[in-house]
Amino acid sequence: MCILPDSVYYVYMSRQFTTTFIRSFYPTLAAFAAHLLLAACLWALVLASPAFAESRVEGKVVVLGDDLVNGYELFDEEDAFGPTLERYVFENNRVKIDVEVIAQDGATVLSSVGLIPHVMAAKPDVVLIALGYNDALAENDPDVIYNNLDTLLRELDRVGAYVMLVGVEAPPHINHRYATRFNDVFPKVTRRYRVMYVPSMIKEIVGNPHYTQPDRYHPNKFGVVEMAKVVAPFLHRMMKQMHRSEICHKDPFSRKSEWCRGY
Repeated sequence: MCILPDSVYYVYMSRQFTTTFIRSFYPTLAAFAAHLLLAACLWALVLASPAFAESRVEGKVVVLGDDLVNGYELFDEEDAFGPTLERYVFENNRVKIDVEVIAQDGATVLSSVGLIPHVMAAKPDVVLIALGYNDALAENDPDVIYNNLDTLLRELDRVGAYVMLVGVEAPPHINHRYATRFNDVFPKVTRRYRVMYVPSMIKEIVGNPHYTQPDRYHPNKFGVVEMAKVVAPFLHRMMKQMHRSEICHKDPFSRKSEWCRGY
C-alpha cells in the first residue's frame, strides 16, 4: 500500500475540494451570464428604438448667422438649415440635437455682436458662428472684421461657451489683393481662441445652379443639405469633446484616468 506524505495529501484534497466547489457553481454562473447577455440585448434594443431616440436630446446648438442659414426664400421651413442639420446629425450619428438659428438677412460680423445676449439666453451647449460672407461681398476692411470676430469670440469665451467658427473665403469675383487679406482672417482669429474651425460650408455651393437659387448665391434645399454635410462631422466631434470634458470635471475617478488627460 502506498502512503502519501501529509503535505502531498493536503494538496491533493484541497484541489479536489476546489474542483468540486467550482463545479457546484457552474449552473449559477451560466445562469448569471445568460441573464447578463439578455439584459445587454434588451438595452441595445431600447437604445435603437425610435421612441427612445426621439426622447433623448444630446445638446442645444445655436447658429449665429446670416441669410445663408435663415431659410432665405425656402418655401418649406423644414428645408432650412436648422431642421436639416438636426435630421442629418440624427440620421448619420444617431444623436438628437436641438438647433436654433439666430440670423438676419444681410447680417455682418459687426451687426451680430449685439446678438450675443440673445444667443446666451437660448442656453446653448454649442454656438456655431456662420458669418462673414456679407462682409466679403461688401469688401469690408479685413482688420475691422478681425476685430469684430475677436469681440464676438471673447464674449462667448467669457461665458464659457463651446464655439465652432465656420470659415469664409472671399467670392471669386473679389480682387485678389483683398481676397488674400480676407481669407486669412478666420484661421487667424481661430488660433487665438479655443474654438473649432470648420472649413467653408458654401465653397462648393456658390455659383453651382444645382445647389443654389437663381441668384447663384443663396442655397436651395439641396445646397442646405450640402452645408449640413460639411458641418455635421465637426459638430459631432465637438459634442463628444464637450461630454467628455463634463465627465472628467464632474467625476473624480475619471479625472485621474488617462482618458481625461488634457481635459
